[in-house]
Amino acid sequence: MKINLNIDKVIETIKEKKYKVIALEGPEGLKPKIKDVAEKIEEETGATVITVGEPCRGACDLKNEILPKNVEAIFHFGHKKMLNTIKNVYYLEATIDCPNWTKKIEREIQKLDETKRIVVVTTSPYEELAKKTARYILKRGMKIHTTEKGHPTVINVLGCQVKEIEGVDKETDLYLFIGDGVFHPLGVALNTTKKVYQIGPEAPILRNLSQYRNKILKKRLLVIEKAREKKKFGVILGLKPGQRKLKEAMQIKEKLKKAGYKAVIIALDEINPEKIINFPDLEAIVNTACPRVSIDDQQNFHVPVLTTKEAEYMLKLIGRYKPF
Repeated sequence: MKINLNIDKVIETIKEKKYKVIALEGPEGLKPKIKDVAEKIEEETGATVITVGEPCRGACDLKNEILPKNVEAIFHFGHKKMLNTIKNVYYLEATIDCPNWTKKIEREIQKLDETKRIVVVTTSPYEELAKKTARYILKRGMKIHTTEKGHPTVINVLGCQVKEIEGVDKETDLYLFIGDGVFHPLGVALNTTKKVYQIGPEAPILRNLSQYRNKILKKRLLVIEKAREKKKFGVILGLKPGQRKLKEAMQIKEKLKKAGYKAVIIALDEINPEKIINFPDLEAIVNTACPRVSIDDQQNFHVPVLTTKEAEYMLKLIGRYKPF
């Protein structure tokens, strides 16, 4: 497996714009690769290159406001563009290359039920592998969702944003996620009742996420019931550039108050137990920032931490459980 970063585009842009100081950032898995290319970029352009070592939660988590003012541009690797309001931020998609990919997964794909309608799902770095997989499935004569022109559909999602599957959910029987790890496909699994499978180049073995989903759903429903019994809620307003949902925070605060709960808005950058402890009277939290903090880190908190959708479900404002 090979990770490709489009550093030629970075070098070209730096020379064209005549930048003198720039920053490189990306998610944790790409940080070693980003550090390695920084020296080459400096040699090619003469610019000073800063590699951001702080955690990067996604395209929502830019460090533009805390970097020195003389940093003229940020090159953000590994995510598609999310924020249009920030100047001089360049989103560069990393790509994963895996030689003989379809040959490696041939036996695993045969395990899928050929009578079921399949939708292939992925994240940005694995998009080419996902397209190869979708074409392979179509070539095998298996049922796969296609566009109006007959091309197999490939849907790009994030671990916290899976709205794109809503348009095809009624037309499919199972989702096949192409990529490593369970973080992103679990986001799909929690937002559908259909089966979700995952396979990636690090471990080209088909994995059924039903057990993961069912285990988490039971825990989340229990957390919601515990929150229902509380009276004082903190509503988290995220301070990361892509998590500042003030309108959403204000709306859920009013919904809680209308239902008889007390609620205050608290602004946080990093959402962790140490910061919540500073507000000892709060009995439950509604997190309007990153919903995956609520789901993945609940065990670290001493109070129930709900997503906005889970709070609406608790208040019986929506009938079907969806975490985000």
